Amino acid sequence: MAGMVYVIFALGMQPIENSLVAALTPIHLRTFAYSLKFIVVLGGGAFSIKIVRALIAQDAVRTVYQYQSVLIGMVLILILLLGLVSRGHRIRN
Repeated sequence: MAGMVYVIFALGMQPIENSLVAALTPIHLRTFAYSLKFIVVLGGGAFSIKIVRALIAQDAVRTVYQYQSVLIGMVLILILLLGLVSRGHRIRN
């Protein structure tokens, strides 16, 4: 059940992400923005698998959750900062 909910949210985010990239980037930077988005998403996913594999091999499963907590905290701070910086700006397309 949890896997099904995860897949729904993970696949449901793709069109939203792509729409946001298209709406928030100027036309002359759009290809760069899409390439950067996919490099970060796919590269980050591949890199995280290697980190988790190394930590599990050291029997440090608790450390995996600590790293995840730090990363989630950094993402939340980034979201808050971007929200504060972009407050009052109109989204243009």
